Amino acid sequence: MAQFEIAYARTSRNEGGYANNLKDRGGETFHGIARKHWPKWTGWVLIDAQRSKFPKEIHSPKNWKHVDKILNEIPRLKELVRSFYKANFWDDIEGDRINSQEVAN
Repeated sequence: MAQFEIAYARTSRNEGGYANNLKDRGGETFHGIARKHWPKWTGWVLIDAQRSKFPKEIHSPKNWKHVDKILNEIPRLKELVRSFYKANFWDDIEGDRINSQEVAN
């Protein structure tokens, strides 16, 4: 049977970091979670609480690493991202019941 942690590790390598690209239809995004598509995700409350520490020009890619560093210092945020992927993707497809890890990934 497939394992969530293996699939999540692969996903997190591809969906890591903070971005706020005005040209991206998803808008502000943290670890692949777009605010436009997931506005009620609990993590946005924690991110918004840190907003005073963000550079003024957060839409500039040169500042995203700085914002990402600030956000990754919030211990609970990492777990909220993990639980988001588990609840909204893994559990939806009943990933634990898939025989092939590669298919589950």
